[in-house]
Amino acid sequence: MNLFDIRNSNKKIFTQEELMSYLKTYDYLKYVDLVNTMVQQNIIAPVESSGLNGRRPALYKKYRVLPEKEDYSDIINEIKALSSHLDISYYLSNAKVYKQHRQYIKQLSSFLNNHYRELDTPASINERSYQIFGEEKFLKENPLSTAILKNTGIDIEVLNIYNTPEPFFLFQYGRLYLFDYYFGKQGYMVYAEKSIERR
Repeated sequence: MNLFDIRNSNKKIFTQEELMSYLKTYDYLKYVDLVNTMVQQNIIAPVESSGLNGRRPALYKKYRVLPEKEDYSDIINEIKALSSHLDISYYLSNAKVYKQHRQYIKQLSSFLNNHYRELDTPASINERSYQIFGEEKFLKENPLSTAILKNTGIDIEVLNIYNTPEPFFLFQYGRLYLFDYYFGKQGYMVYAEKSIERR
C-alpha cells in the first residue's frame, strides 16, 4: 500500500477506527508503526485536541491528512539569479507569492540588467511602464506594480518617471478641440490645442 494515497481520500480527519480500516490492519502494533511512519513523512498529523487513546504505545484518537508540500527549490534558484539591483529577501521567504508575480519580476530584472542606463533619461510613466513590462498602464493602474516595487526594494523615484495627464476633448461650435498636456522645457505644464473639423 502506498501510504501517500490517503491524500486522495475525501476525508481529511480520521478516527483510530477509520484509519485502521483504511490501512487494512487491526494489529495494533503494526498500526502504530504505520501511523508513526506517516507522521514522520508528513502525510498525517495528530489532532492533539482529540487526546490520547490510552493504549501502549499511546497514539492520538484522531489524525489529520496533510496536503502535499510544493517543492520550491527551482523557484528559489531562479530568485537568486535575479538582478543584483533587486532586494530578493522577501521573495526568498515567499516563493509562492513570487510564482504569482513571476512574469513581471523577471521583466523588471531583465530591464535592470540590460537597460539600467535608460533610467538616466526621464520618461513618462506610461513610456517607462511599456519599456519595462510591455504594458503602458501597468505602473499607473495595476496595484500589483506597487507591491512588486515594494517587495523588491525599488523606490518609484529610481525609475525616473513623471506623470502626464490624459488629453481631453471639447466639442464646441461644430469643431472638436483636443487639449494635449505635456511638460515644457522649463518643467512648466503647457498644452497644445488642436481643432478637428467635424464631417
